[in-house]
Amino acid sequence: IDERRFRSALTKPENAPKGFSDREHRVIMHLMQGLSNKEIAQALGLSVPTVKASLQRAFAVARVRTRSQLICALVDNRATELADRS
Repeated sequence: IDERRFRSALTKPENAPKGFSDREHRVIMHLMQGLSNKEIAQALGLSVPTVKASLQRAFAVARVRTRSQLICALVDNRATELADRS
């Protein structure tokens, strides 16, 4: 899979993972860029507790416990979807 195409597909709003709210999707996209909770909060104009709550909800939706597990789950899911389309 072309890495640029893959990254682009992950960040497009219309390709948001299913089950996540718009806010959770935006938080996840910043998380995938390696930002801390504080940096995500600043970038999105949210409080740090709001970012943490959004991540906790995203963890629950994805059935994971950590930030890295969330990213892996999303990448694995997206790679499977893109491969199925090819």
